[in-house]
Amino acid sequence: MPGIWPCVSIDDEHYDDGGIRSGEKADFAKGTKNVLIISPAGVDNPALPRSNLRDEIALLESTGSMVTLISPDASSKTAMGKIPLVPSKRAAAAKSGFEQGCRFTSTVMTSIWVETFPR
Repeated sequence: MPGIWPCVSIDDEHYDDGGIRSGEKADFAKGTKNVLIISPAGVDNPALPRSNLRDEIALLESTGSMVTLISPDASSKTAMGKIPLVPSKRAAAAKSGFEQGCRFTSTVMTSIWVETFPR
């Protein structure tokens, strides 16, 4: 991750984390009916000024995909703090994310599953 960890060197070549193109690479799902995006960073994250997730979602929707986005809710954002890589935040962030995931699964995910795999 540029700015956090150094480049990786292999045979005198330097490589950066591919996540700098896009954290989610959701555009790879173009042409599919249902797309579930799990984005720990969310949209409009000031730490990722070049994030293009909104553009990727717009592209998918413009080609007919139904897009569902899971990103941190207010409670999870608070638990993670402004710097999500701080070890002291892990337990609270994991608990909050798990609780959010349970709420999501019991509502939205059920409808996605029924839509995708009708009986």
